[in-house]
Amino acid sequence: MRRGRGQGGEAENINYTLNDNIKAAAGLKFDLSKILTSEQHEIFKKYQEGANVTEEGSFFGFLTMIGHFCGSGKSNTIRVIKEAIMKVEKMFPNVYFKPVRIAEQEQEASSVISDLSLLGLRKHLASQNKILIHDEADNVLHGYGVFDSGNAKYSAEAALIIKAFDGIRDETRSTGSMSVTITRAKMSMLVATVGAKYNKLLKCWATVNGGLEGLHNRMIYQVLPSVEPTRPQEQV
Repeated sequence: MRRGRGQGGEAENINYTLNDNIKAAAGLKFDLSKILTSEQHEIFKKYQEGANVTEEGSFFGFLTMIGHFCGSGKSNTIRVIKEAIMKVEKMFPNVYFKPVRIAEQEQEASSVISDLSLLGLRKHLASQNKILIHDEADNVLHGYGVFDSGNAKYSAEAALIIKAFDGIRDETRSTGSMSVTITRAKMSMLVATVGAKYNKLLKCWATVNGGLEGLHNRMIYQVLPSVEPTRPQEQV
């Protein structure tokens, strides 16, 4: 029985269309010889013969692997710096590991943070100075209102980040049944982003005088050049 044009019918039609497209795509012949050189194609032929995988399957799998050998190098830069910081922490654990109240318990926490809610950030800053490090920080920065700091929805987040950059002293914030007091703390931030979400900010900076300065004039930006992909054999 065919459904009408209600919501259920539309969902059913979309489902049928998707299944039809999947079946049609599965029936298409994907000829690697038309997009690869004969030497490159030979590699996938060998995989099919020796590893019992199809040429097409191994090719699409290799596309993901190739992404490991290209990019701007931002993740590697962040990783090296983070490892250096954590080595220093291990040398002086009494200085850089402090108790942080999580739920009903206190746990020893590093001075390095990566992704925290507004309340979580306050709790960590109540224990000591923090450094936020992240190599894919678009979602983190979005949650703190960095990409939309003119929006009143993120006023509390933006205000806390600004205060943390400048240094917080003797500040108490109560939320429901919990009260968090930051006696003295500051936060540094080293993050990497692909920059795609900065389009809106660039437009605001061009049209609004000083509208976003409070948060962004405390940041220093470095644009990394793209790095040419490296073939695996070139790393040997």
